[in-house]
Amino acid sequence: MSLIGGFMMKYIAHIGRDNDQTQLLSDHLTTVRDMCEEWGRSIGLSHVCGLAGWLHDCGKYTDEFQSYILRAHNGDPKAVPGIVDHSSAGGFYLIQCIEKYKDVTGLANQQPAKLLAELVGNAIFAHHNPNGALDYIGEVSQLGGDNQFVLKDTLPFSKRVEKCQSEDYQKMYNEIRPRFFAEFDESVFEQYYKAALDEIAAIDIIELLNNQYFYLRFILSTLIDADHTNTADFEMQIADREFRNNNKILADYYQINETAVAQQAKSNKKIQNEQLKKLNELRQKMSDACVNLNSEDAGIYTLSVPTGGGKTLSSLRFGLNHAKKYGTERLVYIVPYTTIIEQNADVIRKRLNGSTEDSTNILEYHSAVVGDFKTAKVDESVGDSAYYYARDTWDSPIILTSQVAYLDALYGKGSKNIRHMHRLVNSVLIFDEIQAMPMKCLGLNNLAMSWLSQEKTTSLLCTATQPVLEGILDGVTVKGEIVPNLSTVEQAFKRVEIMPDLKKQYDLSELMNLVNHRLEKVRSLLVILNTKAAVKKAYQTFEAGNDAVKYHLSTSMCQKNRQYKFQQIRKDLRQSDIKKVVVFSTNLIEAGVDLSFEAVIRSAAGLDSVIQAAGRCNRNHETDMAQVNLIKTTSDLENMSGLNQIKKAADITETIAHDKTNLMTAPIINNFFEQLYNHDERNKSELKYPLNIKDTQLDLYHIVRGNIVDEGEVPSGQLLERREQRALAPSTTDFTVASQIVTKCFNVIDSPTTDVIVEYSMDDEKFSGTSGDTESHDIITQLLSEQSKFGDVSKLLKAARPYTVSVYDGALKKLQEEGAVQYYENQDIWVVLKSAYSPEFGLGGNELNPDEFMF
Repeated sequence: MSLIGGFMMKYIAHIGRDNDQTQLLSDHLTTVRDMCEEWGRSIGLSHVCGLAGWLHDCGKYTDEFQSYILRAHNGDPKAVPGIVDHSSAGGFYLIQCIEKYKDVTGLANQQPAKLLAELVGNAIFAHHNPNGALDYIGEVSQLGGDNQFVLKDTLPFSKRVEKCQSEDYQKMYNEIRPRFFAEFDESVFEQYYKAALDEIAAIDIIELLNNQYFYLRFILSTLIDADHTNTADFEMQIADREFRNNNKILADYYQINETAVAQQAKSNKKIQNEQLKKLNELRQKMSDACVNLNSEDAGIYTLSVPTGGGKTLSSLRFGLNHAKKYGTERLVYIVPYTTIIEQNADVIRKRLNGSTEDSTNILEYHSAVVGDFKTAKVDESVGDSAYYYARDTWDSPIILTSQVAYLDALYGKGSKNIRHMHRLVNSVLIFDEIQAMPMKCLGLNNLAMSWLSQEKTTSLLCTATQPVLEGILDGVTVKGEIVPNLSTVEQAFKRVEIMPDLKKQYDLSELMNLVNHRLEKVRSLLVILNTKAAVKKAYQTFEAGNDAVKYHLSTSMCQKNRQYKFQQIRKDLRQSDIKKVVVFSTNLIEAGVDLSFEAVIRSAAGLDSVIQAAGRCNRNHETDMAQVNLIKTTSDLENMSGLNQIKKAADITETIAHDKTNLMTAPIINNFFEQLYNHDERNKSELKYPLNIKDTQLDLYHIVRGNIVDEGEVPSGQLLERREQRALAPSTTDFTVASQIVTKCFNVIDSPTTDVIVEYSMDDEKFSGTSGDTESHDIITQLLSEQSKFGDVSKLLKAARPYTVSVYDGALKKLQEEGAVQYYENQDIWVVLKSAYSPEFGLGGNELNPDEFMF
């Protein structure tokens, strides 16, 4: 009990924002502890994680905090968040426990107690820190807007510990401890603490230190998730949160899927088209291989299904079978492009439950659904609370998400990202188009997959162009390829020949000659170029006449615009009265777009991109063997300035293609990736995620491994010297990881982008030029209305996502100067003027250069 303002009261954790209801601190700590304990069990650290939950808010047992929370609720402007430190006490108490309980632990040495204090104490210190766990060696701060950082000498974790040891803090601790144990039995706590020590001692010390980053982030992830979940439940007055039984749902999905597989096998036998029948039989064999694999309970596997081999449903069958055998809690599809996520989600929903509306058991988590409209207020008390819970926590049996969101869960800043990390344990991670992962993230992903495989997580790497991840830095151990007799399967699926023509360079006129020449023999043609400017130029130059229709595709267009184009292209490809169909596109069409052309022209790029482009050709064996023309273009047609990585990859493709007749085989693809990753020192360095930190040569790969410097790579001996001095100091910490350097510096996408909302309607495709009401126009109008400031805008923001285009942040100023975009501060959204968007070309229309602005 506490005496505040002359009144006796119980200790409070939270007071309702819209009412005077209170949540008792003891209830909050108990519930968060129990959730952390449950989630920590998946890696054998139930009591370790439970301790974090039990102690995380014990700093609220002070008169100062209890006074603050009442003043804040009553509107005192001086009672601002963070003014009272409540997140240090629990970590400080664990440091005290090293000495306090040394005689009752039964352990031969105190190292487990020190490790426990650092792991759990750091998580408690950082549970309100958007940058995550505190650094043990140095900290970075940003110098400016160019992503350059400077490394400082301060040690954040040690600095926090020193603060806790001050005389003032000791007085506060003496106030907290008796109040905590007045509400909790100290003997029970002692036994709980001892159980946590036993869990730490059971982990090999080398394993713990080598993977300290992941253990620390996992504990913090369970704490943030439990803390936020319980607080949100209190606000929404959910007394007893019912957690869904993912294992049962996945078991039900397994039965549904196996029934569908059997029905499909029967249907295949009735097909009259022999080529299609044979193709479906091959797809069935790939699917069967996914359940016949003699796999262990966790590991890393490859599924090198050739394009058109039924990868989505085969990988689903693998994941559901794995969950049935080993009790896996969820399947996580990790996909590079939003369009593929939506397409795969649609396929999976139709296969498993027939409901395209199921957004909780089959959750999509990507920018087009979740969004990141910064500070726009969303009233989540309105609408489907089950969906919001699934979205925020990733507690769903099947999740389809982006590479960005997955990597942010592991390395990104912000509680939204950190709380997702623990959901990756005891899961099946299905990487679709794994070769599309940014090169700088490959080493970090290898580290993550290796650790996760030790924690009951299986990774399935799916692609027709399998990268050689074993050879990257320390590599990963791939336990096996699922496809039996891969070379035989490749030959069976072969329906396209790549025809290299790389000795000459095609200008615009010669490209048009080639297009017209190919159209003499085929009815449909896809032309893929590397830049949006080149695509637009080729599209405008091509004269369709009366015997052909032409289409233009690029990321300058919003998603809704591109979806409409895809529908029209698909319709025209099926209509026999349309004589010719020609599509000019950037590489957005290469992966996951279910369109099939009789021929493809591809400008020089990496072999993986070329093979993906070939995947849009003759997908269903419309002809016996189709052709992909691989060409080089002039700089006048394609300005590759600034696209060094694409140029390097194209050069390697040219070298490999010089004397090869079949480029679509596993050995050739392996050769390409080996050369790509070892092309030069810059590429080798890129794999480690090098950092732009002044006067140093640091990389995230070695920082995550706990090595703040890579020996021999730092020109200045200052950092190394400081590290050696710390190793001799009496107060040396056991950990050396710098989690905040990771989160502050990590970005999947190098150049920051901003999403802008455009005015687009399918009616605009008629090029009527009218400015009447449109689909996005209505959404924008509602977002900008007075009511949106107070009501539920989450549905409006979700509805607006398909009408957004990502632009480089550095180009926003130019767009503003052009008068093409306007920012609305109250809603925190950017809106493009209708006149600046063309359904034919996207943002910029015929006036602006798309390459200058688009992501």
